[in-house]
Amino acid sequence: MTFHQRHLTGSLIKKVANMSCTTCHQGNNPRDETGNTAADSPTGMTMRKMADPNVCLMCHGQFPYQNMGLPGLA
Repeated sequence: MTFHQRHLTGSLIKKVANMSCTTCHQGNNPRDETGNTAADSPTGMTMRKMADPNVCLMCHGQFPYQNMGLPGLA
């Protein structure tokens, strides 16, 4: 299951939240995130994916760096 499937269409998320693209990608305009903004532009460019990590904390709480074996935050 991909990240987007888990957060948008997974069985658990459908039970506990009403998620959409703009839940994580707040204030982003996807048309401004690509090199080709016209609908008929050639494809092939990867969209720059931007999401504020603080949005993750709305559901996931404090960053569990201890559980992940990472050094603490400064």
